[in-house]
Amino acid sequence: MGLFDWDPRYDIGVEQMNREHKTLLGLMARLQAECEAKASKVTVIATLDELCRYTVKHFRGEEMFMESINYADRKNHGVIHKNLLDKLDAHRKAFVAGPASALSIDFFHFLKLWLSSHILGIDMRYGATVRKTA
Repeated sequence: MGLFDWDPRYDIGVEQMNREHKTLLGLMARLQAECEAKASKVTVIATLDELCRYTVKHFRGEEMFMESINYADRKNHGVIHKNLLDKLDAHRKAFVAGPASALSIDFFHFLKLWLSSHILGIDMRYGATVRKTA
């Protein structure tokens, strides 16, 4: 199993969010593959930028979804999203400004920890709210 493969444990019970999480995993895997293949820094930055844009889009959609179901903890969830976006942006800026042509293994561990802990620990909570009302 690869670092960014879909794990059935990530299924939060909301199909749209599952699809978006799979897209995030796919972008992360593509980024890792580009770095392993020693793709140009321009290529890696383009994929990193795509990941950043999609993450913003996903978080915005997720927050709108939580609003639509009147999820009680949506404001805290939004704060967590902002913190994750700030960290992702800091990683991006450091990579763009630095001499390295590939992202570090620490960056990929950050992505994996972010995605798995966020889905399994945070997103599952609003998924449980959906399942209770279904």
